[in-house]
Amino acid sequence: MPRTKISEFSATAASNTDIDSINIAEGCAPSGINDAIRELMSQLKDFQTGAVGDSFNGPVGSTTASTGAFTTLSVSSTLGVTGVSTLTGGAVVQGLTVGRGAGAVSTNTAVGASALTANTSGIRNTAVGDNSLATNITGAENTAVGRYALQANTNNYNTAVGSGALSVNAGGFENTAIGRNSLTANTSGLSLSAGGAYALYSNTTGSYSTAFGKDALYSNTTASNNTAVGYQAAYSNTTGATITAVGRQALYTNSTGANNVAVGNSALYANTTGTNNISVGDYANGQNTTGSYNVAIGRSALDANTAGSNNTAVGYQAAYTNSSGTGNNNTAIGYQAFLYPQGGSYDNVAVGYQALYSSAGNNFQYSTAVGSGALKVNTASSNTAVGYQAGYSTTTGSTVDAFGYGSLTANTTGSNVVGMGCFTLKSNTTGSNNTAVGRDALINNTTASNNTAVGYQAGYSNTTGSQHTFIGRFSGTYNSTGTYNTFVGDYAGYNNTTGSYNTYVGANSTGYLMTTGSKNTIIGGYSGNQNGLDFRTNSNRVVLSDGDGYVRFYHDGNATGFLYPNVSGSSSVKYGWDTDRFYPNPDNTLNLGLASLRWNTLYASNPIINTSDRNEKQDIQDLSEAELAVAHEIKGLFKSFRWKSAVAEKGDGARIHIGVIAQDVQEAFTKHGLDATRYALWCSDTWYEVDGEPRNNDGFYTAETPNAVSKTRLGIRYEELLAFVIAAL
Repeated sequence: MPRTKISEFSATAASNTDIDSINIAEGCAPSGINDAIRELMSQLKDFQTGAVGDSFNGPVGSTTASTGAFTTLSVSSTLGVTGVSTLTGGAVVQGLTVGRGAGAVSTNTAVGASALTANTSGIRNTAVGDNSLATNITGAENTAVGRYALQANTNNYNTAVGSGALSVNAGGFENTAIGRNSLTANTSGLSLSAGGAYALYSNTTGSYSTAFGKDALYSNTTASNNTAVGYQAAYSNTTGATITAVGRQALYTNSTGANNVAVGNSALYANTTGTNNISVGDYANGQNTTGSYNVAIGRSALDANTAGSNNTAVGYQAAYTNSSGTGNNNTAIGYQAFLYPQGGSYDNVAVGYQALYSSAGNNFQYSTAVGSGALKVNTASSNTAVGYQAGYSTTTGSTVDAFGYGSLTANTTGSNVVGMGCFTLKSNTTGSNNTAVGRDALINNTTASNNTAVGYQAGYSNTTGSQHTFIGRFSGTYNSTGTYNTFVGDYAGYNNTTGSYNTYVGANSTGYLMTTGSKNTIIGGYSGNQNGLDFRTNSNRVVLSDGDGYVRFYHDGNATGFLYPNVSGSSSVKYGWDTDRFYPNPDNTLNLGLASLRWNTLYASNPIINTSDRNEKQDIQDLSEAELAVAHEIKGLFKSFRWKSAVAEKGDGARIHIGVIAQDVQEAFTKHGLDATRYALWCSDTWYEVDGEPRNNDGFYTAETPNAVSKTRLGIRYEELLAFVIAAL
């Protein structure tokens, strides 16, 4: 067969007898040798250009390889391969070693000088870069990309991307480092993730931490369970554990402080040893060093706090200047809420836009402000304000309680004041010891003190009047400078202006029309001008009235007083008294006692005076023969007796009385043809009782009352009876 390709020649020289049918055997013509040389040159050219598709399988190096394989292939220019090139011993391309690394494990990939150079049985490893995974022997499933990446690794499941990433890691496993020198110092730390140049750079044995961002957790050594995301986040942390820093230089200075969370640019920036802090927002709690258990949410919230603990700030610059170690237990929620407290401020609560805003350099405690501008300029302690601008101007006033929109807005130094309701004590400045409950209550009070107003617009116009108690809607509404007034009830004392020392108590407009009078007392619904009784401007009056304003008792403040029994409220029927007299009015109309409700004993130093004026009598005449006969007979009817009620009460101690029997007197009149009921000396009264009582709280019983029993009692007017008997002597 003609040999037309280099590959068709034999490695045994004696076997090559022709070149493309040109005889080159022993003893051939010289011209054949020339033609054979030319043909060989032509075939070599075809092999060099690949024109005939011949393969090249030699020459063999000093160590015999398997048939068809090279131990060394050196190419000074371009090596073109159109098919598959199989290099069983790796390759060096422009000084770059490419292969499976030491041990030639089929699942490993090594690219770079000394990559996987010590590997024996480690599997599924990928090393790209000078000295990457250089000392790995048995470690498996590691990925190292970059010069010295995972250089010292001996364990499993690590990923390092970047020059020097995880370079000294030996026993650590399940770590991920992406970025130049990330996790460079890690030796045995576990389950770490670092993304960014120098992230977790100093970590040695700390585990379960995550750092993303250049220099994030740079100084962390043995601390575990940390998370840092952002440029230089938690940069200085060494042993502080369980911290979370998200944002540029968040928790930058933290060294040993543990259980901190910082989210935002420079959040908790200066923290060193403070623990259990939470900061969310740019510069939130940025200057904190040793303070613990703080929560700051919002840009610059708790920014100046250094050592204060147990503070909560939510909102832009909330509790901004809270500083030293005694600034503890404060809560600020809202834009610039609690903006300017100093280190001595503690146990305060501010909720709302600029609530407890204050001013620089002040310390105060135990204050609570809820609402936009509430207690905005406060510098004092123990104040509470709830509502828009409640207690807005309070500066040094202490124990101020303001609840409601605009309550105690103007208060500056007034102390021990309470306002509950929209605009209560709105104008109060220096007045102290005031209490106002209800919309607009004491709204105009300025400097007056010791006032209490409860009810809508109670004490509305009061400015400087002090020592008032106004309870009820519109009670004391127009009082301005009057003092020591007590008004209880709707519209009680409504028109009082300068009157003082008044007491008006009632459910409906009690003292409504009273204006300037002082030292008056009104109980009930009397307005000051009702039922013919007008003392709107008078003083020292006392009135007891019913709910409709009908007067039942009145005293003029001097020596005169009246009781008004008339149910209709008429002032014309009354019992009156003055310095030494008690009398009915009008004359000869009112009784003392009833047949069913009698007085027991009347004590007097003088006899009773009965009117006997001729000018007030008519039908005057001498006694008739029948009348004289009755009188003579009555003279013999006098008996001794004891009252049954007295015997029941006193037994044998009941005393004996002398008198007549009314029934006997009636029979004497009848015997002589006269009617006893026509004579006033003989009396008969009838009433009705239920269960032995003549009345209940609603009044006396009548014949129409269910279960009522009729009762009749006879009586004698002894003054007339004795005069009647004497006439017959």
